[in-house]
Amino acid sequence: MYYVNVCNQTDKDLFYKCLEKLKKTKGFKMQDKVLEDVDGSLYAIFKYGEGKVILKNDEEIGALFIESDNNIENVVCK
Repeated sequence: MYYVNVCNQTDKDLFYKCLEKLKKTKGFKMQDKVLEDVDGSLYAIFKYGEGKVILKNDEEIGALFIESDNNIENVVCK
């Protein structure tokens, strides 16, 4: 599992900005709508190549980050 740290705290506005950027990034295909957990955490799941990418605004951890099956740092951090 690979992680790209976006922000060291949760940020709903930044989550949606990142979501829009990922939607426009070549090869990223959003799987469903944004999911919201009971604690307010937000998740967006994408398919990228043969792997899965999850944009997480995780209230329990207190961070906004991207979790992926493959190293995508060179793709999303341009």
